[in-house]
Amino acid sequence: MDSLFQKYLKERKREDVIFSEGNGFICYKIEGDICLITECFVDENKRKVGLGSELVDRVQDIAISKGCKEIQCYVRLNTNCSELSMMASLSYGFKLSHSTDRDSILMYMEI
Repeated sequence: MDSLFQKYLKERKREDVIFSEGNGFICYKIEGDICLITECFVDENKRKVGLGSELVDRVQDIAISKGCKEIQCYVRLNTNCSELSMMASLSYGFKLSHSTDRDSILMYMEI
């Protein structure tokens, strides 16, 4: 059964969310052949054990099944963990695309 948060994302933002047993979640939406990861969060006590990668793997599987050619995400530079987000994105295989404004960098990965 979908949580209230899932229903909200689906209705208001056309996004889906995958939860990892209370330890993290990832939000994404598919538009054409691009899958955009809009949020990814892992509990501080569960980081650096591969949970974020597992969440991205699950989104990647869905994106491939829907015919996507690319996954994109933004690293927001004005957040507390922007360095960690950037390192995690690069280590997973995302590449730098371009800066969208002073506060965000678009990352992408071909699939």
